[in-house]
Amino acid sequence: MNPVAIYPYKEDAHIRKMRVQAWYRAVVKTSGLSTRDLERKFSESDAGRKVNRSCVWNKYRRGEVVPRSGQKPGGGANLVDRVEAEYPETAKWLFLPMWRLLDRAPMEMSEIRQCYESLPPPIRSIFIHQEAEPSSLFWRTRPLDCKREGELLLRFESLDGLTAVLAMYRESIIVQCRQQLAASHVVLREYARRLEKHPVVGQVLRRLMV
Repeated sequence: MNPVAIYPYKEDAHIRKMRVQAWYRAVVKTSGLSTRDLERKFSESDAGRKVNRSCVWNKYRRGEVVPRSGQKPGGGANLVDRVEAEYPETAKWLFLPMWRLLDRAPMEMSEIRQCYESLPPPIRSIFIHQEAEPSSLFWRTRPLDCKREGELLLRFESLDGLTAVLAMYRESIIVQCRQQLAASHVVLREYARRLEKHPVVGQVLRRLMV
């Protein structure tokens, strides 16, 4: 029995803070609104009443509170979904596979495979055999080579490419290969350098370079 599987995943507080801040920055960038404007726009107080000064959007800016998603028990959408309806492609920043990969909590190979499976076909095909099914016991196109795969991934210079590099890094730990871990770490730092000015996750990537 795998002892890791016994315990449910508990998100690191620092990772939770980073992903909330990334969502906040994405909303601000997409909407062009200030924190106060967002507070006013998405306040659930009655129309015409003074804006609720809970300053919850300042808490999102600092990553202190996680906004709720999905439907409310009594009906109606929670904040993340209401914001998404107004500003599409913002909700994804809360749920990127990157956040789980950045967390130091132990991972299983099945989780790594899921990360690879979620990537766009050009990147997915580097790791997943095109004929592999979800139930396939063998799914890799070839043995992991972080230097070789890293050189391919650097051509994309995208968050999907970064996710793949992070998955390689975590996979190297799972299979206990120091050589592959070192190679993936070199690629990871280079990826972080190239994307460090990204408007949403640039701050996170700059921390990876330290």
